[in-house]
Amino acid sequence: MWTKKGHEFDEYAAHWDGGKDYILYGAGNLGKAFFDKFKSRIRIAGFSDSDGKKIGTMFCGKRVERVEYFKDTRIIVTSRFYGEIKADLLARGLREDIDFTPERKFEAVFEFYANNRLVFREFDICITTRCTLNCAQCNMQISRFQEKADFPLADIRQEVDLYFQWVDQVEYLGVLGGEPFLHPELCDILRYIAERYRGRIGRLEVLTNGTCEPSERFWDLCQRYRISIQLSDYSAGMPALSGKVKRLAAQAKAHGTPCYVLKYDSWLDFELGVDLHEGTGQLRQKFSCCNNPWRSVYRGKYYYCHLQTSAYRAGLTDVRDSDVFDLSHCAEQKKIELLEFDLGKNDEGYLSFCRFCRGCSDVNDRYVPPAVQEETERTRT
Repeated sequence: MWTKKGHEFDEYAAHWDGGKDYILYGAGNLGKAFFDKFKSRIRIAGFSDSDGKKIGTMFCGKRVERVEYFKDTRIIVTSRFYGEIKADLLARGLREDIDFTPERKFEAVFEFYANNRLVFREFDICITTRCTLNCAQCNMQISRFQEKADFPLADIRQEVDLYFQWVDQVEYLGVLGGEPFLHPELCDILRYIAERYRGRIGRLEVLTNGTCEPSERFWDLCQRYRISIQLSDYSAGMPALSGKVKRLAAQAKAHGTPCYVLKYDSWLDFELGVDLHEGTGQLRQKFSCCNNPWRSVYRGKYYYCHLQTSAYRAGLTDVRDSDVFDLSHCAEQKKIELLEFDLGKNDEGYLSFCRFCRGCSDVNDRYVPPAVQEETERTRT
Protein backbone atom coordinates (compact mmCIF):
# COMPACT_ATOMS: atom_id res chain seq x y z
CA MET A 1 0.00 0.00 0.00
CA TRP A 2 0.94 3.63 -0.36
CA THR A 3 2.22 4.81 3.00
CA LYS A 4 4.52 7.67 1.92
CA LYS A 5 3.12 8.80 -1.40
CA GLY A 6 5.79 10.58 -3.38
CA HIS A 7 8.56 9.18 -1.15
CA GLU A 8 8.01 5.40 -1.26
CA PHE A 9 11.39 4.70 -2.85
CA ASP A 10 13.59 7.34 -1.23
CA GLU A 11 15.36 4.80 0.98
CA TYR A 12 15.54 2.23 -1.81
CA ALA A 13 17.10 4.81 -4.15
CA ALA A 14 19.72 5.74 -1.56
CA HIS A 15 20.54 2.06 -0.92
CA TRP A 16 20.81 1.18 -4.64
CA ASP A 17 22.47 4.40 -5.79
CA GLY A 18 25.12 2.69 -7.93
CA GLY A 19 27.97 3.27 -5.52
CA LYS A 20 28.51 -0.42 -4.71
CA ASP A 21 29.69 -3.49 -6.64
CA TYR A 22 26.91 -5.48 -8.28
CA ILE A 23 26.45 -8.90 -9.80
CA LEU A 24 23.75 -9.67 -12.33
CA TYR A 25 21.80 -12.86 -11.66
CA GLY A 26 20.82 -14.08 -15.10
CA ALA A 27 23.40 -14.62 -17.84
CA GLY A 28 20.96 -14.47 -20.74
CA ASN A 29 19.37 -11.96 -23.10
CA LEU A 30 17.94 -9.82 -20.32
CA GLY A 31 21.27 -9.84 -18.49
CA LYS A 32 23.13 -8.78 -21.60
CA ALA A 33 20.66 -5.98 -22.33
CA PHE A 34 20.98 -4.68 -18.78
CA PHE A 35 24.78 -4.99 -18.86
CA ASP A 36 25.04 -3.06 -22.13
CA LYS A 37 22.85 -0.32 -20.72
CA PHE A 38 24.52 0.03 -17.32
CA LYS A 39 28.13 -1.15 -17.73
CA SER A 40 29.44 2.43 -17.77
CA ARG A 41 27.08 3.64 -15.03
CA ILE A 42 27.51 1.09 -12.21
CA ARG A 43 30.28 -1.32 -11.19
CA ILE A 44 29.30 -4.80 -12.40
CA ALA A 45 31.61 -7.42 -10.89
CA GLY A 46 30.21 -10.41 -12.76
CA PHE A 47 27.24 -12.68 -13.39
CA SER A 48 25.55 -15.57 -11.67
CA ASP A 49 23.00 -18.01 -13.07
CA SER A 50 20.84 -20.90 -11.96
CA ASP A 51 22.05 -22.94 -14.94
CA GLY A 52 25.02 -24.89 -13.65
CA LYS A 53 26.44 -25.26 -17.16
CA LYS A 54 27.12 -21.52 -17.27
CA ILE A 55 29.12 -21.46 -14.03
CA GLY A 56 32.81 -20.91 -14.72
CA THR A 57 32.23 -19.46 -18.19
CA MET A 58 32.58 -15.89 -19.45
CA PHE A 59 29.62 -13.71 -20.39
CA CYS A 60 29.87 -10.13 -21.64
CA GLY A 61 33.53 -10.27 -20.66
CA LYS A 62 32.66 -11.10 -17.03
CA ARG A 63 32.90 -14.31 -15.02
CA VAL A 64 29.76 -16.32 -14.33
CA GLU A 65 29.99 -17.79 -10.85
CA ARG A 66 27.75 -18.97 -8.06
CA VAL A 67 26.32 -16.25 -5.85
CA GLU A 68 28.56 -17.12 -2.91
CA TYR A 69 31.68 -16.60 -5.04
CA PHE A 70 31.18 -12.84 -4.96
CA LYS A 71 31.84 -10.94 -1.73
CA ASP A 72 30.46 -7.57 -0.65
CA THR A 73 28.22 -7.26 -3.69
CA ARG A 74 24.54 -6.66 -4.25
CA ILE A 75 22.48 -8.70 -6.67
CA ILE A 76 20.36 -7.36 -9.51
CA VAL A 77 18.18 -10.15 -10.86
CA THR A 78 18.19 -9.99 -14.66
CA SER A 79 15.93 -12.93 -15.38
CA ARG A 80 12.27 -13.50 -16.32
CA PHE A 81 12.10 -16.09 -13.53
CA TYR A 82 12.29 -13.62 -10.70
CA GLY A 83 9.87 -15.53 -8.46
CA GLU A 84 11.95 -18.71 -8.50
CA ILE A 85 15.23 -16.86 -8.01
CA LYS A 86 13.73 -14.78 -5.21
CA ALA A 87 12.68 -17.95 -3.36
CA ASP A 88 16.21 -19.36 -3.68
CA LEU A 89 17.88 -16.16 -2.49
CA LEU A 90 15.51 -15.81 0.46
CA ALA A 91 16.30 -19.42 1.43
CA ARG A 92 19.98 -18.41 1.52
CA GLY A 93 19.15 -15.73 4.07
CA LEU A 94 19.34 -12.80 1.65
CA ARG A 95 16.87 -9.93 1.87
CA GLU A 96 14.76 -8.59 -0.97
CA ASP A 97 15.50 -4.95 -1.87
CA ILE A 98 18.45 -5.01 0.54
CA ASP A 99 20.70 -7.76 -0.83
CA PHE A 100 18.91 -8.39 -4.13
CA THR A 101 16.34 -6.64 -6.31
CA PRO A 102 14.69 -7.11 -9.73
CA GLU A 103 16.31 -5.23 -12.63
CA ARG A 104 13.01 -3.62 -13.62
CA LYS A 105 12.66 -1.93 -10.24
CA PHE A 106 16.33 -1.00 -10.07
CA GLU A 107 16.29 0.67 -13.47
CA ALA A 108 13.01 2.54 -12.98
CA VAL A 109 14.04 3.98 -9.60
CA PHE A 110 17.65 4.63 -10.64
CA GLU A 111 16.60 6.53 -13.76
CA PHE A 112 14.09 8.69 -11.95
CA TYR A 113 16.18 9.58 -8.92
CA ALA A 114 19.39 10.08 -10.93
CA ASN A 115 17.99 11.65 -14.09
CA ASN A 116 14.35 12.57 -13.41
CA ARG A 117 13.26 10.24 -16.22
CA LEU A 118 10.37 7.77 -16.22
CA VAL A 119 11.64 4.59 -17.86
CA PHE A 120 9.02 1.85 -17.83
CA ARG A 121 9.09 -1.80 -18.86
CA GLU A 122 5.99 -2.37 -20.97
CA PHE A 123 3.01 -0.63 -22.56
CA ASP A 124 0.35 -2.64 -24.40
CA ILE A 125 -2.17 -1.18 -26.83
CA CYS A 126 -5.26 -3.22 -27.69
CA ILE A 127 -6.58 -2.05 -31.07
CA THR A 128 -9.40 -4.52 -31.74
CA THR A 129 -11.62 -7.12 -30.11
CA ARG A 130 -12.10 -8.96 -33.38
CA CYS A 131 -10.17 -12.19 -33.72
CA THR A 132 -9.83 -15.16 -36.06
CA LEU A 133 -10.03 -17.47 -33.06
CA ASN A 134 -12.51 -17.77 -30.22
CA CYS A 135 -10.36 -19.09 -27.37
CA ALA A 136 -12.21 -20.00 -24.20
CA GLN A 137 -9.24 -19.12 -21.96
CA CYS A 138 -8.14 -15.93 -23.74
CA ASN A 139 -6.53 -13.71 -21.09
CA MET A 140 -7.94 -10.65 -22.89
CA GLN A 141 -11.38 -12.30 -22.62
CA ILE A 142 -12.12 -11.58 -26.27
CA SER A 143 -14.73 -14.34 -26.51
CA ARG A 144 -16.79 -12.57 -23.83
CA PHE A 145 -17.16 -9.26 -25.66
CA GLN A 146 -20.76 -8.92 -26.81
CA GLU A 147 -19.77 -6.55 -29.61
CA LYS A 148 -16.56 -7.20 -31.57
CA ALA A 149 -15.08 -3.96 -32.88
CA ASP A 150 -11.97 -2.12 -34.05
CA PHE A 151 -11.01 0.76 -31.77
CA PRO A 152 -10.91 4.13 -33.58
CA LEU A 153 -7.57 5.46 -34.73
CA ALA A 154 -8.28 8.82 -33.06
CA ASP A 155 -8.78 7.13 -29.67
CA ILE A 156 -5.60 5.09 -30.03
CA ARG A 157 -3.59 8.19 -30.95
CA GLN A 158 -4.95 10.00 -27.89
CA GLU A 159 -3.99 7.15 -25.56
CA VAL A 160 -0.47 6.93 -27.00
CA ASP A 161 0.05 10.71 -26.82
CA LEU A 162 -1.16 10.82 -23.23
CA TYR A 163 1.18 8.01 -22.22
CA PHE A 164 4.23 9.73 -23.68
CA GLN A 165 3.35 13.04 -22.05
CA TRP A 166 4.35 11.32 -18.83
CA VAL A 167 6.76 8.54 -19.78
CA ASP A 168 10.20 9.31 -21.20
CA GLN A 169 11.11 5.80 -22.37
CA VAL A 170 9.44 2.40 -22.55
CA GLU A 171 11.42 -0.78 -23.14
CA TYR A 172 8.62 -2.60 -24.92
CA LEU A 173 5.45 -1.45 -26.70
CA GLY A 174 3.11 -4.17 -27.93
CA VAL A 175 0.22 -3.72 -30.37
CA LEU A 176 -2.32 -6.49 -29.90
CA GLY A 177 -5.97 -7.51 -30.03
CA GLY A 178 -7.88 -9.71 -30.67
CA GLU A 179 -5.98 -10.20 -33.85
CA PRO A 180 -4.36 -6.83 -34.75
CA PHE A 181 -4.04 -7.67 -38.46
CA LEU A 182 -7.84 -7.51 -38.69
CA HIS A 183 -7.78 -3.77 -37.93
CA PRO A 184 -8.03 -1.96 -41.30
CA GLU A 185 -5.89 0.91 -39.99
CA LEU A 186 -3.12 -1.15 -38.39
CA CYS A 187 -0.46 0.42 -40.64
CA ASP A 188 -1.70 3.93 -39.84
CA ILE A 189 -1.53 3.13 -36.13
CA LEU A 190 2.02 1.82 -36.41
CA ARG A 191 3.17 4.74 -38.52
CA TYR A 192 1.70 7.23 -36.04
CA ILE A 193 3.45 5.59 -33.09
CA ALA A 194 6.75 5.18 -34.91
CA GLU A 195 6.96 8.65 -36.47
CA ARG A 196 6.40 10.38 -33.15
CA TYR A 197 7.86 8.06 -30.53
CA ARG A 198 10.13 5.42 -32.09
CA GLY A 199 13.21 6.92 -30.44
CA ARG A 200 11.57 6.46 -27.03
CA ILE A 201 10.59 2.84 -27.56
CA GLY A 202 13.00 -0.04 -27.18
CA ARG A 203 11.10 -2.80 -28.97
CA LEU A 204 7.98 -2.01 -31.02
CA GLU A 205 6.08 -5.20 -31.73
CA VAL A 206 2.84 -6.56 -33.20
CA LEU A 207 1.40 -9.64 -31.48
CA THR A 208 -0.37 -12.11 -33.78
CA ASN A 209 -1.65 -15.67 -33.85
CA GLY A 210 -0.34 -16.10 -37.39
CA THR A 211 -3.68 -16.61 -39.13
CA CYS A 212 -3.68 -13.39 -41.20
CA GLU A 213 -1.65 -12.34 -44.23
CA PRO A 214 0.17 -9.00 -43.68
CA SER A 215 0.21 -6.46 -46.49
CA GLU A 216 3.32 -5.26 -48.29
CA ARG A 217 2.75 -1.89 -46.69
CA PHE A 218 3.10 -3.55 -43.28
CA TRP A 219 6.41 -5.17 -44.23
CA ASP A 220 7.68 -1.82 -45.51
CA LEU A 221 6.82 -0.19 -42.18
CA CYS A 222 8.63 -2.96 -40.31
CA GLN A 223 11.83 -2.27 -42.21
CA ARG A 224 11.54 1.51 -41.99
CA TYR A 225 10.72 1.70 -38.27
CA ARG A 226 12.33 -1.48 -36.86
CA ILE A 227 9.03 -3.15 -36.00
CA SER A 228 9.07 -6.81 -35.01
CA ILE A 229 6.47 -9.56 -34.75
CA GLN A 230 5.63 -11.73 -31.76
CA LEU A 231 4.08 -14.83 -33.27
CA SER A 232 2.07 -16.99 -30.88
CA ASP A 233 2.17 -20.63 -31.96
CA TYR A 234 -0.93 -22.40 -30.64
CA SER A 235 -0.53 -25.46 -32.88
CA ALA A 236 -0.12 -27.73 -29.83
CA GLY A 237 -3.81 -27.09 -29.18
CA MET A 238 -4.84 -26.44 -32.80
CA PRO A 239 -2.62 -28.46 -35.18
CA ALA A 240 -4.28 -26.81 -38.19
CA LEU A 241 -2.48 -23.57 -37.30
CA SER A 242 0.99 -25.04 -37.78
CA GLY A 243 1.23 -24.32 -41.49
CA LYS A 244 0.06 -20.73 -41.11
CA VAL A 245 2.52 -20.05 -38.32
CA LYS A 246 5.41 -21.42 -40.36
CA ARG A 247 4.33 -19.43 -43.41
CA LEU A 248 4.19 -16.12 -41.53
CA ALA A 249 7.56 -16.79 -39.90
CA ALA A 250 9.02 -17.46 -43.34
CA GLN A 251 7.50 -14.27 -44.73
CA ALA A 252 8.99 -12.25 -41.88
CA LYS A 253 12.41 -13.76 -42.55
CA ALA A 254 12.12 -13.01 -46.26
CA HIS A 255 11.29 -9.38 -45.47
CA GLY A 256 14.08 -9.03 -42.91
CA THR A 257 11.66 -8.53 -40.04
CA PRO A 258 12.51 -9.97 -36.60
CA CYS A 259 9.91 -12.58 -35.69
CA TYR A 260 9.83 -14.11 -32.22
CA VAL A 261 7.88 -17.38 -32.28
CA LEU A 262 6.47 -18.34 -28.88
CA LYS A 263 5.26 -21.92 -28.89
CA TYR A 264 2.65 -22.62 -26.24
CA ASP A 265 2.16 -26.16 -24.98
CA SER A 266 -0.14 -24.84 -22.26
CA TRP A 267 -1.67 -21.60 -21.03
CA LEU A 268 -1.69 -20.18 -17.55
CA ASP A 269 -5.19 -20.52 -16.12
CA PHE A 270 -6.06 -17.12 -14.69
CA GLU A 271 -9.61 -18.40 -14.02
CA LEU A 272 -10.80 -14.92 -14.91
CA GLY A 273 -14.22 -13.79 -13.77
CA VAL A 274 -14.58 -16.31 -10.93
CA ASP A 275 -14.93 -14.74 -7.49
CA LEU A 276 -12.16 -16.43 -5.50
CA HIS A 277 -13.56 -15.15 -2.18
CA GLU A 278 -10.15 -14.18 -0.87
CA GLY A 279 -9.71 -11.86 2.08
CA THR A 280 -7.82 -8.58 2.07
CA GLY A 281 -4.62 -10.17 3.37
CA GLN A 282 -4.70 -12.86 0.69
CA LEU A 283 -5.36 -10.31 -2.04
CA ARG A 284 -2.48 -8.08 -0.93
CA GLN A 285 -0.10 -11.02 -0.77
CA LYS A 286 -1.14 -12.22 -4.23
CA PHE A 287 -0.82 -8.76 -5.73
CA SER A 288 2.62 -8.18 -4.21
CA CYS A 289 3.95 -11.43 -5.71
CA CYS A 290 2.09 -11.48 -9.04
CA ASN A 291 4.67 -9.41 -10.99
CA ASN A 292 2.19 -8.66 -13.78
CA PRO A 293 4.11 -6.70 -16.47
CA TRP A 294 1.14 -5.50 -18.58
CA ARG A 295 0.19 -1.81 -18.46
CA SER A 296 -2.30 0.07 -20.60
CA VAL A 297 -4.15 3.37 -21.00
CA TYR A 298 -7.90 3.72 -21.44
CA ARG A 299 -9.98 6.90 -21.29
CA GLY A 300 -7.24 8.92 -19.66
CA LYS A 301 -6.46 6.35 -16.97
CA TYR A 302 -3.29 4.28 -16.56
CA TYR A 303 -4.14 0.66 -15.77
CA TYR A 304 -1.71 -1.48 -13.80
CA CYS A 305 -3.18 -4.66 -15.28
CA HIS A 306 -4.16 -4.89 -18.95
CA LEU A 307 -6.33 -7.91 -18.17
CA GLN A 308 -8.46 -5.65 -15.99
CA THR A 309 -8.63 -3.07 -18.79
CA SER A 310 -10.00 -5.67 -21.18
CA ALA A 311 -12.47 -7.03 -18.65
CA TYR A 312 -13.74 -3.51 -17.96
CA ARG A 313 -14.11 -2.75 -21.68
CA ALA A 314 -16.11 -5.97 -22.05
CA GLY A 315 -18.45 -4.88 -19.26
CA LEU A 316 -17.41 -7.78 -17.04
CA THR A 317 -16.08 -5.83 -14.07
CA ASP A 318 -16.01 -2.43 -12.43
CA VAL A 319 -12.91 -0.32 -11.77
CA ARG A 320 -12.16 1.50 -8.52
CA ASP A 321 -10.29 4.78 -8.44
CA SER A 322 -7.43 3.00 -6.62
CA ASP A 323 -7.07 0.54 -9.54
CA VAL A 324 -5.92 3.25 -11.95
CA PHE A 325 -3.76 6.38 -12.15
CA ASP A 326 -5.32 9.50 -13.64
CA LEU A 327 -3.15 10.79 -16.51
CA SER A 328 -5.42 13.65 -17.52
CA HIS A 329 -3.28 16.37 -15.92
CA CYS A 330 0.44 15.79 -16.43
CA ALA A 331 2.56 17.54 -13.81
CA GLU A 332 6.24 17.10 -12.93
CA GLN A 333 5.52 16.75 -9.23
CA LYS A 334 3.10 13.88 -9.93
CA LYS A 335 5.53 11.79 -11.97
CA ILE A 336 7.05 10.23 -8.87
CA GLU A 337 3.58 8.97 -7.93
CA LEU A 338 3.15 7.40 -11.37
CA LEU A 339 6.50 5.65 -10.88
CA GLU A 340 5.30 4.31 -7.55
CA PHE A 341 2.00 3.17 -9.07
CA ASP A 342 3.80 1.42 -11.94
CA LEU A 343 5.92 -0.43 -9.38
CA GLY A 344 2.88 -1.69 -7.50
CA LYS A 345 1.86 1.01 -5.04
CA ASN A 346 -1.80 1.96 -4.62
CA ASP A 347 -4.26 2.92 -1.91
CA GLU A 348 -5.55 -0.61 -1.24
CA GLY A 349 -2.48 -2.77 -1.69
CA TYR A 350 -4.20 -4.77 -4.45
CA LEU A 351 -6.57 -4.29 -7.40
CA SER A 352 -10.28 -4.97 -7.21
CA PHE A 353 -9.75 -7.27 -10.21
CA CYS A 354 -7.41 -9.49 -8.14
CA ARG A 355 -10.52 -10.96 -6.55
CA PHE A 356 -11.41 -12.45 -9.95
CA CYS A 357 -7.96 -13.57 -11.16
CA ARG A 358 -5.46 -16.16 -9.93
CA GLY A 359 -2.51 -14.04 -11.01
CA CYS A 360 0.67 -14.67 -12.98
CA SER A 361 3.00 -17.64 -12.69
CA ASP A 362 4.78 -16.41 -9.55
CA VAL A 363 1.56 -17.04 -7.60
CA ASN A 364 -0.33 -19.37 -9.93
CA ASP A 365 0.55 -22.94 -10.91
CA ARG A 366 -2.65 -23.82 -12.76
CA TYR A 367 -2.39 -24.53 -16.50
CA VAL A 368 -4.82 -25.46 -19.27
CA PRO A 369 -4.39 -26.62 -22.89
CA PRO A 370 -3.77 -23.73 -25.30
CA ALA A 371 -6.35 -22.21 -27.63
CA VAL A 372 -9.35 -24.37 -26.71
CA GLN A 373 -12.20 -22.94 -28.78
CA GLU A 374 -15.58 -21.89 -27.43
CA GLU A 375 -18.31 -24.23 -28.66
CA THR A 376 -21.26 -21.97 -27.94
CA GLU A 377 -20.30 -19.05 -30.17
CA ARG A 378 -18.68 -18.83 -33.58
CA THR A 379 -15.98 -16.22 -33.97
CA ARG A 380 -17.15 -13.07 -35.72
CA THR A 381 -14.61 -11.38 -37.96
